[in-house]
Amino acid sequence: FAHKSMKTNLIKYLLLSVALIFSESSVFALELRSEDGNYIVTVPGTWTVTSQDQTGFYITSSDEKRTVSLVYLYVGSGQLDSSFIAKTEQAKLKAGIQKISSKMFVVDGVPAYEIIQRIGKAPFASVVVEHQIIANSKLYVLKATVLGGDATQDSEMQAGMASFHFLHPPKLSDGRLGSLRACLKKEKRIKHLI
Repeated sequence: FAHKSMKTNLIKYLLLSVALIFSESSVFALELRSEDGNYIVTVPGTWTVTSQDQTGFYITSSDEKRTVSLVYLYVGSGQLDSSFIAKTEQAKLKAGIQKISSKMFVVDGVPAYEIIQRIGKAPFASVVVEHQIIANSKLYVLKATVLGGDATQDSEMQAGMASFHFLHPPKLSDGRLGSLRACLKKEKRIKHLI
C-alpha cells in the first residue's frame, strides 16, 4: 500500500512539474507584434503592456523601475549613416545625456546603431540602452531603461532588445541602394587595381 501511495505522489509531482514548466514559459514570454510596424519583440510575460498602438509600445516591469519601449516614425528615404549618427549624438549631448559607448550591428540584414548612455547624475543616474534602425521608410527607436540602474546589466531587458526582428524582410531604400552600389563600385575598383 505504501508503494502505491509513493507511486501516486511521484506521478502527481511529475504532472505538477510539467504544468509549472508550461506556465512559466507562458509567463516569461510575451510577444508584441505589429503588422503595420513590421516588428516582433519578445518580452517578459510578467511585465505590463502600458500601451501598444500604431507608433510602437511601452512596457513596464511589475516594480515599474524597468521599461522597454519602441517608437517608430516615418522618415522617408533616411539613412543610418555617419551623418545621422553624428546629429543624434550631438542632440543627446546638448540635452545633457552622456554617451558611454556606441556600436553598429545588423538586424535582419539592416544596419542598426546602439548607443549606451547615462541620463542624470549619481546616485539617481540611469544607464539606458537605445537601438536605432531605419527600414521601410521608418526610424525604429527601441529603448531599455532602469530607473537609477543599469539596463546593460539586466538580462531580461537585454534578451528583449535582442529579440527585435522584422516580420517581413525590410525593403532597401533608395539611399541604401545607392550606398550599396557605391560600395560595390569601390570594391570593383580595388579588385581592378590588384
